[in-house]
Amino acid sequence: MSKKKISQNELDTILHAVARFPEGAMLEQIRNAPNAPNSLGPSLSRRTLQRRLTVLINNHFLHVEGQTSCRRYQTRKTLGEPDPFRMRYRDLILDTLTSIVRGCMDEKTAAAIIIERACESVKPEEQSRFIEVIESEMRGLHEGNIARYRLRPVEYESWRKITST
Repeated sequence: MSKKKISQNELDTILHAVARFPEGAMLEQIRNAPNAPNSLGPSLSRRTLQRRLTVLINNHFLHVEGQTSCRRYQTRKTLGEPDPFRMRYRDLILDTLTSIVRGCMDEKTAAAIIIERACESVKPEEQSRFIEVIESEMRGLHEGNIARYRLRPVEYESWRKITST
């Protein structure tokens, strides 16, 4: 069973609804906010909204405080506004980076794959930024953040041995 592709518009709408509450918003406040996720249609249930919020938390666009019914969601103030480019291409960035690491690609092979993915899936005017983002993420990979990319330590270590020689 494949994962359902989450609409970028849906995530943006949720993010903007949360941003309307600088002190943090509870789930019902987000659902009832003007131009909130309900404006995307009745198909967005409470549980679906919770899942979308989890995606935004995992991608570091939201911060959460409290537990269960007292949970408050906030946009990350220290990071500024979410980067629309990274939001738009988050799946492609993740897929490209994990392919490089899992394939134990050296720098030359990785560069070719990055350019190929950029040409296939990114608007021409944004291709150089995409390449920069992937290269930056590759340089910043370490044992502490590999879980963000759904990589196992064994995969990371195997790739690191190839790239450090």
